[in-house]
Amino acid sequence: ADKTVKVWKNRTLNNLYTQNPHDAMINSVVYTPDQKYLITSSGDSIVVTEGRNLNFVGALAMPEKTGNTNAIAMTRTGDLLLSASDDGNIRTWDTKGWKLQNTFSGHLDPVLAMAINPDDERFLSGSANGSIKLWSLSSQKSLNTIDGHKGAVKAITISPNGKFFLSAGQDKELKLWDANTLTLVKAVNAHNKDIASIAVDATNQYVATSSEDGTVKIWNANNLTLLKTFSNAGIVKDLKFSPDNTYLAGASSNKEIKLWSTDRWLEIDTIKGHTGKVSTITFSPDKRFLVSGSDDQTLKMWEMEY
Repeated sequence: ADKTVKVWKNRTLNNLYTQNPHDAMINSVVYTPDQKYLITSSGDSIVVTEGRNLNFVGALAMPEKTGNTNAIAMTRTGDLLLSASDDGNIRTWDTKGWKLQNTFSGHLDPVLAMAINPDDERFLSGSANGSIKLWSLSSQKSLNTIDGHKGAVKAITISPNGKFFLSAGQDKELKLWDANTLTLVKAVNAHNKDIASIAVDATNQYVATSSEDGTVKIWNANNLTLLKTFSNAGIVKDLKFSPDNTYLAGASSNKEIKLWSTDRWLEIDTIKGHTGKVSTITFSPDKRFLVSGSDDQTLKMWEMEY
């Protein structure tokens, strides 16, 4: 296992940068909005790298007995990084000095998924016991708790317009919720095995899901009508739409990244280069780069040239 992060030039697969920021599988990666920094998380740590070349900047000082970090998320302003951990806590970090700011306690089990509302005021967290909590960043309080799923909540995402959110996980159900009232709008049996990832496109019209059953599915966001199924991508652990909404990217257990076009939902590219399962991906805010993390412990950057 090589556990690195890489930067590639697409098509020609010019390896621009490869870095090894962690000693374990990289499970989450986010940019700051100004693209100055790229933050990665792993079981062992949260690491800050330079957004342009993935050079190491520093590691966050995690409190003892935090356990694995399972997810990280960035506010739209870029002022705060949130991290969710096995100890049931969500922590906020000031991105100017990368110091721990606040700890949100309330979950009794590991927090596996998290999403920040576009208003940068509220965020959602999903637990291994199936519960979903809504929090206020300003008051640092839990606003509501719902019994979201039977089994672990492995994915949560809030729509770009902040009006709805989706959750999924171990019970194979995809659930659509009203983000303001936290009432369930629709639930569908979406996959045959655990659902690993959910993404909503920039138009708030389409939802993409991936599962351990080896399929990626595209849904109508309003009523969860199934529109398309891809079944040749391997187990996709992470899905992301590009900022301009042109592409959907999937991080695959086949050691590849799959790219689909969103205009006709066609597979357009398979990006190879990792020596282990690709576990997380993100697009840079300026759309020029795709960054992937793997259980080969590497981080890779690819130049989007289409």
